Amino acid sequence: MDAGKLGQFIAQRRKELGLTQATLAEKLNVTDKAVSRWERAVGLPDIGSMEALAQALEVDLVELMCAERIEQPHISRAEAEELLTEALHLSERPATAWLARGLLAVFAVLALPLLPMLFRYGSVAMCNVGSILLGLGAWTIPLTRLARVRIGGSAGGYLVSFSLALLSLTLQFFEIKLRVDAGDWSALMDTVPALCMVVVLFSAVTMLLHIAAARLEKHRSKRLGVQEM
Repeated sequence: MDAGKLGQFIAQRRKELGLTQATLAEKLNVTDKAVSRWERAVGLPDIGSMEALAQALEVDLVELMCAERIEQPHISRAEAEELLTEALHLSERPATAWLARGLLAVFAVLALPLLPMLFRYGSVAMCNVGSILLGLGAWTIPLTRLARVRIGGSAGGYLVSFSLALLSLTLQFFEIKLRVDAGDWSALMDTVPALCMVVVLFSAVTMLLHIAAARLEKHRSKRLGVQEM
């Protein structure tokens, strides 16, 4: 089920029936802004409201899920299960998914100007910039899972994410070594307390993001009736 196609279908049927967005929203006990989001494909109806939406648009439920009129809306059990699965995938998009997508976009904006800095300044700056980029990479993987963008198996994602996190922290400690070698003890004393706080916070956020992603995927699997292997 394509969100854009579904939005166009809802808008077309609403207009054919002479309904405004507000009128349709009133029939479904939702806001007209919700209907507008559906039609613009920036939001999707909750799976529990699909039947009521089909009735309001005077179409068969299968037609609504397929987002097209069907002369004989009788389908096989396998086709029905596939449609239901797709509907669950699309409709279960909590605020966390949109937040994760927003953070991924922010990460991309931050990473682009940092890349040239890796080779433009000294070793200490290189360590700091490299650590930031690796840290963003470590957070990108669980955020990608929260945003519902498939990147492979969960086990591999954990391994890559925590490897990037470890490399990020390693660069921070390598910076300390560079300061020690340069005899910059005063700067070192100012750096160590802040670095300890960063290590704790960074590790905690990385772990929490993975826990949130795992819980969301587990909940999603239960809704789809998929048993974990």
